[in-house]
Amino acid sequence: KEVEKKHYLKAHYFVGTKSNVITAVEVTDESGSDYSQLIPLLNKAKIDFEIKEVSADKAYLGKSNLEAIAEIGATPYVPYKSNTAPKRNVGHIWNKMYWYFKNKPQEWGEHYHKRSNVETTFNMVKQAFSGNLKTKNNTANVNEILCKAVCHNLCVLIMEYHENKLNIDLSTQAPKIKIPIK
Repeated sequence: KEVEKKHYLKAHYFVGTKSNVITAVEVTDESGSDYSQLIPLLNKAKIDFEIKEVSADKAYLGKSNLEAIAEIGATPYVPYKSNTAPKRNVGHIWNKMYWYFKNKPQEWGEHYHKRSNVETTFNMVKQAFSGNLKTKNNTANVNEILCKAVCHNLCVLIMEYHENKLNIDLSTQAPKIKIPIK
C-alpha cells in the first residue's frame, strides 16, 4: 500500500519586535528557503513601516540579505556561523557587522536577541488560532494562513488600544499608521 506524502506550507513572517505586529507574510511550500524570503518580506514591510533594525537567525545570513537591509537604512543583526571569517569582495556591511559581532558580542547580542519576540509572535498565532489548518486545498490553506496573520494583528491592535490608549482613526480615509519597528 502506497502512503501519500503529506505536503505542508510554511509561513514566513516579518515581525515588529516591540509590537508583535506581523508586517509582512510570505507563504511557501515546505521547500521554500528562509534565506530567499527575507528580501520580499523586507520590501513589503518597508512600505508601511520604518525599519531601523532587522534581527534574523543564521538561515538568513548572506551578502544579498545584509546589503538589502542596509540599503533601506536599517542595521542587520544576523549571527555569523562559527567558521565564518572576514572576506574580500563581499561588501562593506558584511565585514562591518562581522567585526561588530566578533568584537562587541554583548552589545551585538542585545540587538540580536530582540529576535526572540518573533518566536513569541509565532506562538501567539498558534495559541490563538491553532497550528493546524482546517481547509483542504492549497489555495484555501494559503488564505487561512493569511487570515490568521490578519486576525493576529487585529488582536494586537485591540490590545494596544486598551493597554496603551492607542488613538485609532477608523474614518473612510484611513491614514497609514506609522509604527516604528526594530
